[in-house]
Amino acid sequence: MATLDLPSCTSVLVTEDSRIVTVQLNSPATKNALTRQTIAELTALARALRAEPGVRAVILRGSDAFFSAGADLREADADRSQAEATLLDRRKAVLAGPDLCRAWEEI
Repeated sequence: MATLDLPSCTSVLVTEDSRIVTVQLNSPATKNALTRQTIAELTALARALRAEPGVRAVILRGSDAFFSAGADLREADADRSQAEATLLDRRKAVLAGPDLCRAWEEI
């Protein structure tokens, strides 16, 4: 199989073996809590994987003994404490979750 044309990711590990791609959340210290960066990377990765004709299957998994704790609430708390956080920024953050789910459903 040719090299996959996938976006660079820092918060997830991506491996490929026999046309099966494994995407592993890689923040075990936070129980793989989903930061804005992780959500953006997973969304871009899902869209790129969908466009790869040689990929037969995609496995999304966590690290260690857990999948994910969910949204990183520390980021949400930080957003609430920043007066400069605009309504548009908050709207983008709220819509990031559904966008992520939709991208993975479409693979």
